[in-house]
Amino acid sequence: MIEVKNLSFRYEKDPIIEDISFCARPGEITAVVGANGAGKTTLLKCIAGLEKGTGTVNICGKDTGKLSRSKISKLLSYLDQSTDCSAELNVYEVILLGRLQQLSFKVSDEDIERVDEVMEMMSLTQFADRRISELSGGQRQLVFIAQTLIKNPQILILDEPTSALDLNHQFKIMEFLKSVTKEKHYTTLLTLHHLDIAAKYADHVVVINDRKVYTEDSPDKVFTEKMLRDVYEVNAEIYVDSMNDKHIVALGSV
Repeated sequence: MIEVKNLSFRYEKDPIIEDISFCARPGEITAVVGANGAGKTTLLKCIAGLEKGTGTVNICGKDTGKLSRSKISKLLSYLDQSTDCSAELNVYEVILLGRLQQLSFKVSDEDIERVDEVMEMMSLTQFADRRISELSGGQRQLVFIAQTLIKNPQILILDEPTSALDLNHQFKIMEFLKSVTKEKHYTTLLTLHHLDIAAKYADHVVVINDRKVYTEDSPDKVFTEKMLRDVYEVNAEIYVDSMNDKHIVALGSV
């Protein structure tokens, strides 16, 4: 579980996020949404221990403010939206890097077994010897997600895991994350740009506006025409499809 209480962060004198509080629970996907510049990425970095804010972040019952960055990294896996690596590495090597706590040539039998397990789970075994540069954008994103899973973390923190992907790969990645979150009882916290994807796959949604939590709840309660006007400054209509998923149709700026 992730518990965030009164979390704030400033860059020099400029406030980026202010007094953020919410919980992300095991076995659920919690999506953070909001307009560009709302502070979503900064929020995730503070929770992951990559930035130092004020307030309290508890991960698995432990106050991260009292833990070193290395100890925090053992509790969670973090995927940055701009993740990249050497084009010369193959898929197997990229995933294995997520298993190593520090750069070393020492690879254990357990490491090898874990890489094989995750690659099979994500249907990546056939790409093991392919260079990462030879894969499509969606395939590369699956590899980087596999790298975050390789530690078998209790907490997954993913910044825009579906960014720059076509709809097919967005669905595939989110369906996989939904499945593995429930199966492994992970606490999965992510940011999403596409609200239809958040409405379909998230169990809980936190809306950030003007650096603060505007609202948080289940997708069916969060996504309203009023929220879209207030946060995104658009007029929109919302309809529910035959699978009971919400869809948002933006009509234009307010």
